[in-house]
This record gives sequence, structure tokens and C-alpha cells, in this order.
Amino acid sequence: MINQANTNSVLLNKIDLALRGSRFNSWEHKFLSDVRRQISNRKKNNPLSPKQYSKLNELIGRSGVSEEPRNLAAFKKARNHRAINRHADWFRSIRRFNKASYVKLMLLAGLIVWATASVSLDKVFDGEQQSVVYANLPFTVTDGDTIRFKSHSKGTRLVGFNTPETNQYICDGQQALGGRATARLKNIVKTSKTAVQMVACACRPGTHGTSRCNFGRSCAILYSNGVNGGDILISEGLAAPFRCGKSSCPKVPRPWCG
Repeated sequence: MINQANTNSVLLNKIDLALRGSRFNSWEHKFLSDVRRQISNRKKNNPLSPKQYSKLNELIGRSGVSEEPRNLAAFKKARNHRAINRHADWFRSIRRFNKASYVKLMLLAGLIVWATASVSLDKVFDGEQQSVVYANLPFTVTDGDTIRFKSHSKGTRLVGFNTPETNQYICDGQQALGGRATARLKNIVKTSKTAVQMVACACRPGTHGTSRCNFGRSCAILYSNGVNGGDILISEGLAAPFRCGKSSCPKVPRPWCG
């Protein structure tokens, strides 16, 4: 604890320095003299009121003599208390970030990802962006070589192979084989990790995304655990290879009809 007598002695020295080195008006000079007398007459206790001490600080500071608080220990304690309160406020703000806030943050992040993916897919379906791989995007299987994204009204033709039609079949056994190809593709999607690579359809330039190109459908390659899904169906006898050029395709292969 700071000795009050020592503190008063320091004050007396600084008042003497101020009186010798600065010019004060008569009232200020008298004030400093009176304060010095009060401190000298009561060495054990601090005789100054807060108002007197404030004015003393002002005059001593104006004279260029530095002055410390009357009770340095109390000053340091108050400063430390403010620092502790700042840290406590920070920890309280962390605690307020509860589970509900976390859920809201995750929902916001998911919304941003969904919006970004939707914009990208719109470009893909318009033929403006190709060779982009999308994973974990929701889609359904229409038949053995067609899928449909939930965010796109038209279907997406899987390229590189052809499977039997299930609606407009032209020979015996085609419908049944087409049903098997559809069921197998659904099983592949359900039981493996899939990814979809959007590619350019074999259409004339400027027709992508219109009814003049693949009936308005987009084109893609479906991968199952990194393997082309079309190759799986071909190897199991459920599809036939069907390779197109950049802007046109050959006659659609239908080996199941002879």
C-alpha cells in the first residue's frame, strides 16, 4: 500500500516546482499556496477534496510537471478491473453463440452453396458452361440413359451409350430390357458415390439449350465411384455404345431389335 505521507511529500515538491517555474495569476498562485499549506499541516491524511485535487492536477499539468493519481494502487486496480470486464464481455458474447446460432449459420451456408450451384447449372443447361463436375446434386433417373435434375425442367441425356426405350419400343423384348436398364441405373445411383460431368451435346453451334438440340435436354456423363456409368451398363449387356461427334450423331444403335 502506498504511504500517504510519501505521496504528500511528492505533491509538495511538485507544487514548489510549479510555483517556481510557471506564471500564474494571483488567484491560481494563492490556490497553490493554500493547497501546499493544507498538505503541509496534515501530513498523515490527504486533506484535498476531489475538486481541489482536479484543479491542482490542471495547474501542475499546465506548468509541465507530471502528476500521478493520489491513490496509485486504486488507479491500477480500476484499470485492471476494466480490462477484466472487457474480457468477460468477450466470453459472454462467445457463449451467446449457441446451438441455434450455429444451425442458422449452417442453413445460410447451405443456401449460398445452393444458389451458386443453381446459377452454374442454369449456364450449363444453356450450353454456356461445359466439362464441369457436380457431386451430390439431387436428380432422378428417368430411364437407362436419362436423368433429371430437380432444378431443371428438361432432362439430361447421358452420353456415350444408348439403352432400350421403355415407352416407344419397336420390337419384342425392348421394353423389358429397357426396364432392366432403368432399374440398374437407379441401383447404381442408390448404392454408389456418383458425380455428374456436364458436357456439350453433339449439336450445331448456337442451338444448345433449345429444342433444336437434343430436344432441349442437356448432356452429361454419370460417374459411379469414378467409373463411367454407361460403361457399366454396356458391360452388363443393358446398353450399346453410342459415340457422337462435335455437332452430330450417327444412327442410334438398337442391337436388341436385330
